[in-house]
Amino acid sequence: MGGDDESAAAAHGAARLLTRTLTLTLTLTLTLTLTPTLTQTLTLTPNQALLAFRFVDTFEPIQPAGLGFAAGAMLYVAWLELLSEAREQPTLTPDP
Repeated sequence: MGGDDESAAAAHGAARLLTRTLTLTLTLTLTLTLTPTLTQTLTLTPNQALLAFRFVDTFEPIQPAGLGFAAGAMLYVAWLELLSEAREQPTLTPDP
């Protein structure tokens, strides 16, 4: 009977250790993941919004060129990716 009590106590201790380890790991992971995000959101975003609001009139004349450049860059990347995939699989039927 004493062996059963000892094994139950060992199993309970192992379960508690595993629970504590997982809790600590999850806490550290969430802390390290969310802290930079919250810091950036709370500090950089309002500052960037204020800068954008301040200089909106300054950059308004070049906005069409910037948007055109961004659209051209996206089209170039999309075409590059699509054409490279098309060259890799020239047939319409999938490989068995």
